[in-house]
Amino acid sequence: ISEEAFNYLMKVIEERLKEVSTKKYDESQIEVEPSRGFHFYEEYGKPTELIATSLEDFIQKLQKASLTSIGFHHKRGDFIKWISQVLKRPELARSIAELEVSGEKLRIEIIETLRKALQ
Repeated sequence: ISEEAFNYLMKVIEERLKEVSTKKYDESQIEVEPSRGFHFYEEYGKPTELIATSLEDFIQKLQKASLTSIGFHHKRGDFIKWISQVLKRPELARSIAELEVSGEKLRIEIIETLRKALQ
């Protein structure tokens, strides 16, 4: 490949990278494969059929999940780990980690926190 062709290709690549890095996207639409989704459990060894694959889907599944399941995962820090590590939203994870309520109030506050983040 000639130096001129190489330089042209590098210029095209740099322009594409700039487009990708500055492109805005709707974070509520980020979706992961079910294998990387959030799998709800009632307790150790007792999975439910609920699997969330995006923040929007997570909100929907939280509305269906039992309070036992929500409390189980919140105490273990599972929601925080998934949101931070899989969805790459550490600031949102920290907001959820700060919630010090339980039961239905916990469900409501997690959902409200997620909805605010998606606005």
